Amino acid sequence: MFIQQPYSAFPVQISNAGYSDNNVLTVVRELNKLKAEMQNFNRDPIDYNRVLQQFNTRICHNTDSSGERLNFLLEFTTGEANRIVIGNSHLDSKRGYKAALPEFRDRYGDADIIAQSS
Repeated sequence: MFIQQPYSAFPVQISNAGYSDNNVLTVVRELNKLKAEMQNFNRDPIDYNRVLQQFNTRICHNTDSSGERLNFLLEFTTGEANRIVIGNSHLDSKRGYKAALPEFRDRYGDADIIAQSS
């Protein structure tokens, strides 16, 4: 199987002889992590759904690790939004990541808040 990365001049050959498709998928996910580029999210409710969609597409679909997801949240947030993540980062990574998401939704994802900030 050949996988052509858009930023690579040479195809990456992955042979799955002796490996399960799940192992090949893991390798592909690791290669795709390098492409994760997103705009930082501060606190503008107008940007919330776009940033959430980018995060799900570029981060969540490429890693199952709550620790990595929490670290990416730390990296791609600033200001008040970053303080929410930092406030939950003292928890173990799985609980911290799962606790940060509802806070984001409550503060920035409410349709009334989005309509008022337009």
